[in-house]
This record gives sequence, structure tokens and C-alpha cells, in this order.
Amino acid sequence: MAPSAMIMLWAVGAYLALSLFIGYLAHRQEREHSPRDYFLGGKLTGPIVLFFTLFSTQYSGNTFFGFTGVAYRSGLIWIMGIPIIMFIIAAYLVYAPRLYVLSKQYDYLTPADFYAHRFASEWLRVPVSALLILALIPYLMIQVTAMGHALSGITGGAIPYGMGVIGSSFIILLYVTLGGWRAVVWTDVVQGILLTAAIILAAVLVVHDVGGMSALFEQLHLSHPEKLAPPASAQTLTASWFSMILVFGLGLSMYPQAVQRIYAARDVKTLKRSLSVMVLAPLVIGPCTLLIGLAGNVRFPHLSGVEADQVMARWVNMLTGDHFTVATLILIGSVAAIMATADSVLLTLASIFTQDVYRPYLRRRATEKELAVIGRLFTAALMVVVVALSLTPGATLWRLTEIKGEYLMQLFPPMVLGLYWPRFNRNGALAGLLVGTGVVASLMLTGHQTWGYLHAGVYGVGANVISCLLVTRLFPSTIEEQHRVIDRFFALFRGPGGSMTLRPVVVDPPEEAKPAGER
Repeated sequence: MAPSAMIMLWAVGAYLALSLFIGYLAHRQEREHSPRDYFLGGKLTGPIVLFFTLFSTQYSGNTFFGFTGVAYRSGLIWIMGIPIIMFIIAAYLVYAPRLYVLSKQYDYLTPADFYAHRFASEWLRVPVSALLILALIPYLMIQVTAMGHALSGITGGAIPYGMGVIGSSFIILLYVTLGGWRAVVWTDVVQGILLTAAIILAAVLVVHDVGGMSALFEQLHLSHPEKLAPPASAQTLTASWFSMILVFGLGLSMYPQAVQRIYAARDVKTLKRSLSVMVLAPLVIGPCTLLIGLAGNVRFPHLSGVEADQVMARWVNMLTGDHFTVATLILIGSVAAIMATADSVLLTLASIFTQDVYRPYLRRRATEKELAVIGRLFTAALMVVVVALSLTPGATLWRLTEIKGEYLMQLFPPMVLGLYWPRFNRNGALAGLLVGTGVVASLMLTGHQTWGYLHAGVYGVGANVISCLLVTRLFPSTIEEQHRVIDRFFALFRGPGGSMTLRPVVVDPPEEAKPAGER
């Protein structure tokens, strides 16, 4: 291994040690042995930490390896990355403030708590939890796969891909099980700062390396004109732009780890401020990933498939000669980005298992302390499974992201209809989820990831919405149920004049502050 690569690895090791130290400090700050404290930090997260944990979770290892890889393969059309991420934030703003009010009133811990409580159906918890787990395991695989690519790429293969996956996963597992929510969000602040600095520096250096912005586009025009060409047809444009924006805007806004961050906010004002600042982030991150991918076509031509996901690692390798310190910072920033999302996903999956599977179906009388222990044990077992699945990657990081988004977006219609339409009921919600997910699964299993102009997930959402509306009309709720929904949910959104506003919440007595099914 080259001396420069060894120094970079020591730098990464120092950062990993810092993460472990933060996990230890977070463990010391643990106030109570309960799921509420372990998974959501007691729901007291302030605006700065909330912004950074939202930011770091949204911009993951995919930013450095997935987004740059798709920019390499797609070319200039990847400018769509900017409106995609802005649309995600817009989707958050549609549902997040109202969901926060309900989560504060009824003490939700997982995304499935809302669906089970709003629709008075513990049965609805099952498909929601299954869908979240189905989507999140590939997402966690994306992060550990990206870490393996990073360490293998910068050492020229001296650290094998598999060793990178196993070693980094072990570190993440240690500090998450140690400190829970606080360990995750405290490290997210450091990771968010490093991520931003690293991606900006990387974009500046790679453009400089190919001779500047004008030279970059001139060379692409001569050697890779297809990377600058507009979509060949209206069908290609729709599938690679409009359809993709819907998939990612609706799907990625339903990240369960992001939903839990909505629950964890100190108050609704904190939540709105954090999301408003998040709208600006794509204007920085999007152009940077585009330029890194485009410049990669000039320096590293003919990468294909999964190979293109290593374009960032190859850039770091090349930059170590003249810009060693900066290249090291870029490497640490990419590692930070990966870990910021991996730890959040790991903690969220553990909360879903303990609250939506273990407690209601395996051990109803479990104590709070027992649930916290089970969450930690499940975290360890899950990481072992994910590492085993990630050792032989068969799909690009981008494709794994698409699959995840297409399933997660099926949760969006029942969420929004449940927050804005009092007559929407459990029959419609269950029908929408089952039909939408079934359409996506059927199209993918028959090889139609895209069909005509649109992705499978878009067809699924269309069928989902139609099912929600039709079944609710055909099988309406009783008058008593409609009154229950208005009194317990929609009354919280009404101001003195009858307008829908977010008024201050007065928490119900303990026996009333739990979702249906008594967690």
C-alpha cells in the first residue's frame, strides 16, 4: 500500500475513533432506559441539531458514490438532481407540520404508529412496517456498499471491498448500540459539516484538474457527446426527468428515519425552520455531484455499471499527489456521509422491530428497559445480515435507490389523505397500500422497472390513490367513527375562527396519549 494511502487510512481511523467517543458521551447522557429516549432522544431535539441530522440523513453515501455514479452514466441530464431533492423537501412540508402535532399529542415513536392510530387499525401496522423494512434493508446495503467502494478505491484494492464493508459496519454498530439517538444526531452534526466541505472541495478540484469549466465541456463534446445530448425522445425525457422526480420526491420524503426526525423536534417552529433551510441544500449539492460525474468521463472513460459508482474514489486517488490534505478531507467527508445515513437507518429499523413487531406480537408485557435491550440486540443481528448481503453487490447504488423510492412512495397517499381528509378511513388506506405495492411488485417482477413513459412506482401511486378514494366511498366510516376522527385529530388543526392552523398542543392524560392497540 502506498504511504499516502496509509496516512489517509489513519485519518479515517481517527475519525472513526471520534465517532466512537461521541457514542460513549451520548451513552453517558442517556436519561432513562426507554425506547422514547433511545430512539428519539426524549423528543427534545433543537433546531441546529435537527437541521444537521435531517441534512446528513438526506445526503448519504449515495451523494458521493450513487449520485456521482449516475451523473457519470447519465451526463448533463443529471441536472435533474436539483429539482428532485427540492421536491423531496416540498413533500415534507405538505405533511410534516400536521404529523408533528399528532406525534406530540399521542407520543408516536415509529411511522406505523400514525397509520395504526389514525385509522384505528393495528392490522394496518403490519403492511406499513413490512414495507418500511423491505425498503430500508436495501438502503442500508447502499451505505455499507458505498463504504466498501470508498476504502477499496482509495487504497487501490489493498483493502479489499469486503474488509471495508465489515470493518466500517462494525464501527457504526458499536456507537449506535452505545448511544442510540444522541450518538446518531451528535455525529450527524460533525458529518454534515464534513460532507458539505468535502463535496464542494471535490467539485472545485476535479474541474480544475480537467482544465476548468470550459475545457470540461469542450472535452466532453469531443469524446463523449452523448453525455451532453438532450433526451432522445419525449418518452426518455419523461422517464428520466418527470417520472424520476415523482419517485424520489414522494418516495424519499417517506424515509422512516426522516419521519422519526419529525417526531423528535422540540416544537413545530423548530421543525419548519429546519425544513426551510433544507430547501437551499440541493442548490449546492446537486451541481457538485454533476460536475464530479461529468469530469469523471474525461479522466476515467469507459467505466460501466457498478464500476461507475467508484468514480469518486478514483478521483480521491488521483488527487492525493498534488492535493493530499484536501483529498484526505474529501475521503473523510465521504465516509462521514455514509455513516450519517447508515446509523440513522440502523436505529430506525431497530425501532420498527421493537415497537411494531416485538411488543405488539411477541411480548405485549415487555418493560421499557427490555425493549431498549431488544432494540440493541436486533441492531447487531440486522447489521450482520446486511453485511452478508452486501459482500457481493449485484446492482448499482442508483438502482437500489430507485427500488427503495418506488416502494416507499406508496406510503405517501394514505399519509396525506389521512392528515387532510376526515372521511378517509382504514378500508381506503389498506386498499391503497396493498394495491399500490402490488402494482409495483408485479411490474418489477415481470421486468418492467419502467413501462412506457413512467416508473413502476408512479403506476403504483396512481392505483394507490384511486383505490384509496374508491374504497373509502364504497365502504364509508360510521358517523361515530367520523366524529372520533374529527375530535381526536382534526380538532388539533383548527384555530379559533375555524381555519386549519397548528394550535398549541395540550397532551392528553397518559391513558389517552397512546396509539390504538396500547403500545
